Amino acid sequence: MFKYFIQRLQRRLRKPAKAASPLRREPPDQDLSGSVTHVAGREKSPGQDSQKRQPESCGTRPLLSERKRGANDWCVDQFEVPRVEDRTRFHDLGLPVNIMHAIADLGFRYCTAIQAEILPKTLSGRDAMGKAQTGTGKSAAFLINIYTRLLNMPVRGKRRTGLPRALVLVPTRELALQIEKDARAVGKYTNIRIQPIFGGLGYDKQSQALRGKVIDIVVATPGRLLDFLRQGIVRFHGLEILVIDEADRMLDMGFIPDVRRIVRSASSKQRRQTMLFGATLTPEVESLAKQWTQDHVLVDIERDKVAADSVTQMVYIVTSNEKFALLLNLIVAQGLDRVLVFVNRRDQTRYLAGRLRRYRINCSI
Repeated sequence: MFKYFIQRLQRRLRKPAKAASPLRREPPDQDLSGSVTHVAGREKSPGQDSQKRQPESCGTRPLLSERKRGANDWCVDQFEVPRVEDRTRFHDLGLPVNIMHAIADLGFRYCTAIQAEILPKTLSGRDAMGKAQTGTGKSAAFLINIYTRLLNMPVRGKRRTGLPRALVLVPTRELALQIEKDARAVGKYTNIRIQPIFGGLGYDKQSQALRGKVIDIVVATPGRLLDFLRQGIVRFHGLEILVIDEADRMLDMGFIPDVRRIVRSASSKQRRQTMLFGATLTPEVESLAKQWTQDHVLVDIERDKVAADSVTQMVYIVTSNEKFALLLNLIVAQGLDRVLVFVNRRDQTRYLAGRLRRYRINCSI
């Protein structure tokens, strides 16, 4: 047996060694844009540096996590806006290509007065307080700032639910829904998630949304948000941006105590950016701004003309109990056929419409 193993070993040693296989040539690497690049020391393909020669206005390609609905196929060069003296283009603000694409879709060419004044400062990280009427573009101003800052400072690693990065506080449900709609239009080419929070309906749906997925931006009325805050459904100790819209109306409607509790639960003013907006800047609003902001910039934008010359404005000083009688007498005595009445809340709208119908005044909400 031993002799048998010796013979097998000798036959194996006599076998010629196999020739070494030729070195395999690695195929060239290919980047996401389709251009071919070779390893160092080999010949470069003609398109290797094509990305470097791209015009600067096209920006960088969005990250995979930020690509949405063909945003990476669009270039700022496709959105041509000529330079005009004393007008600020959105091109001049250094916005991400995702945001510029959405702005082009919305047809925004030049900044409004408040956007031109406030965006260069808030994009650099400054706190701000702005006085501007409805319709001046203030919502777009703070939304563009929010999206730009969130895109430029992405969070690394896994995030937990109930910890939004930005909060927009508003006085009414209608305004919350309008800002949500505007936000989705500005952020349509990003994966930033937004969630409206307001009272009156959708309690379970809103609660599940906060518990079930990571939310980046919350647009909320104070009452419902404070309820979720007390339950621990939402927390703001890591808040990066706080916007308080229509702060003067918040004060008039008695929401400031709720807003104070929400702000106290948020990260310190040194660690977040804070912006306040209102149609009027009362001493009370200015006091709040000093408490909640640091070194804020003040932007005061007045409309060129608030009312047309053909509009006659009259003010009646009456008590709350006399308001309905005055309104009814004005409609009946003057034989008014078309009247537009504004009230603060939806429940007040329904109540007023019901009372007018009892007096055979045809009205709708």
